[in-house]
Amino acid sequence: MFKRKPWVEDNSRSCTGGVRSLKRSEPVAVAPESLKRACLHPFRRLLSEPDGQAIAEFSLVVFLLVLILFAILETGLLLNEKLVLTSTAREVARVCAVEGGKTQNALARLNELLSSAGIDPASVSVSIRPNQAIYGTTITVDLSYGYVVKSPIVRSVIGSLIPVSAKAVTRSEFVPR
Repeated sequence: MFKRKPWVEDNSRSCTGGVRSLKRSEPVAVAPESLKRACLHPFRRLLSEPDGQAIAEFSLVVFLLVLILFAILETGLLLNEKLVLTSTAREVARVCAVEGGKTQNALARLNELLSSAGIDPASVSVSIRPNQAIYGTTITVDLSYGYVVKSPIVRSVIGSLIPVSAKAVTRSEFVPR
């Protein structure tokens, strides 16, 4: 295969003014026709060479890559919300087990935990069964929440709300006196 010598430069792809040089003392003149062709159709060269094929392929794949990136970020935020709900359900179930069912302290702890995590307590559906429990009774705490998707890219693909729920079951330790 024929290789170019290192001191020979092809300036037919330049729109910079017509003169380029490898050494400052030896300018290389560019033919006006090749300069005109390079300046008028810069994308024709890209599309006709292997570099152009790579750009075309990248333009087809870039949307998928951005979607995957934002989906990973959104999944992390969603799992954080799920973890907060699960932890809150466990904590509230523990308070209910010690105090004997659905009490004001349990509801106050629920609101405190959700508020500290940045979740509006009014947007969470809460079910604590039974309202009163004695020693050995099973207490169930169910929390449901509609997670709002923050990324517009992901929202356009999967929708704006994702239901998240958590459930905790424990036995009552309350002995009436």
